[in-house]
Amino acid sequence: MNIYNMTDNNYDKYMKLLVRRDQLKQEAAGWHAKYVAEFGEKLCKLFEEQMKCVELKKKIHFCQLQRNHGMKVDKEEMEKNVAMQMKYSMEQLRKMREGYEMASNLKSIPHVTVMRVKNLYRKIVKMIHPDLRPHLAGDEEVETFWIRAQEAYENYDVDELESLEALIKNHLLMIGEEIDEKIEIHELEAKILHIENDIDTILETDPYLYSVLLTQPDLVGQRHEELSENILNYQKHAIELEHILETFLTDGEVTIECDPM
Repeated sequence: MNIYNMTDNNYDKYMKLLVRRDQLKQEAAGWHAKYVAEFGEKLCKLFEEQMKCVELKKKIHFCQLQRNHGMKVDKEEMEKNVAMQMKYSMEQLRKMREGYEMASNLKSIPHVTVMRVKNLYRKIVKMIHPDLRPHLAGDEEVETFWIRAQEAYENYDVDELESLEALIKNHLLMIGEEIDEKIEIHELEAKILHIENDIDTILETDPYLYSVLLTQPDLVGQRHEELSENILNYQKHAIELEHILETFLTDGEVTIECDPM
């Protein structure tokens, strides 16, 4: 284990990388929210149409099994059976809709607020980040402070962060902590490399890369067109499946060109 001063170059690099990673995570979450706000309505509609087709295929499959066993289709039993199978998918759709509604209601955060939040969070990181103050592990109040700080950071809650800064300083002084004390860190170089890899991964994957799409109006328009076309295709497919199902339920002859699930 090595001991570092806050002025040491490696420690300073480590601290900056910690803050940078958390900032990028927040930015990625922001781009995800913007993506959902922009396309959420169509994404929900597309998923809804996809699930409708899945549900119809399951009903058709149920009917096939009943007919293969020489039984008349029990419509009530079919509905009950498929509803049970579709329960998880319906819950997914509900969560998608809630996410879209939340993203649509987000207000633009002023730049001055963003900078204030980052500054406050950086101070709190120095005081109680688990990697920087491992000896505070087990201090329930510190753990609570850290959870609150992360939530406040994600929600741009300046008031909460300002309150937490004061509360944390007071608590650290009460338990005899020196805020500017030397920091004990295990395998600092390895941790720096790990965080750098985390940062590269965030920058090279969604949702951070949604920024490329959302900052180019032409790409946004293309994405809207793609989603609209996909929705239409699933709606057409659902009509075909409904016809097949209705034929089953009326004991007609059925020719199936799709693979029921």
